[in-house]
Amino acid sequence: MKRAYLFIILAALCLAVVGNAEAKKHKPPKENPAYPGKAATHTLILQRVLFSDLDFSRDSTGGPRQIAVELTENGNAVMPTSGDTLLDGTRGERLLQTPIQWIVNFDPHKNYQLILTEQVPMGASVAGKRIITPATPRAGYWPFGEQVGKLSVGKSSYLQFVDKIQ
Repeated sequence: MKRAYLFIILAALCLAVVGNAEAKKHKPPKENPAYPGKAATHTLILQRVLFSDLDFSRDSTGGPRQIAVELTENGNAVMPTSGDTLLDGTRGERLLQTPIQWIVNFDPHKNYQLILTEQVPMGASVAGKRIITPATPRAGYWPFGEQVGKLSVGKSSYLQFVDKIQ
């Protein structure tokens, strides 16, 4: 009888712990910048980049291709308020001389993606690489608060943003 009683208590405790862990797993984070959750105006500034040969290719002379940076909201381009969205693809880490800035009115019902596209000459036989983050759009997901402002793109490249909520 005592064994059965102990077994029932242990089973109930295990179920309570597992149930609590499952409930926590499915709760959206309260103060996670990757999930702002409510409408707000964001000033998003791209300040630093690191491009790697593991993620981007070179042209026929061995030089890096230019890389276009595009921010989209529900598939439509968000126009930058400053800076040039066509970056040289120089390998390694560097600070942008003129940061790229976008002002975005975040709507949790819309999806946001960042698209990097290598530029290739017209008529080239090879297409430029294209990296989209996140690969699958998700309504309300704000990709720019990840990893303390660094957004990984590809295997070893990243973009570093400052995100100011107004």
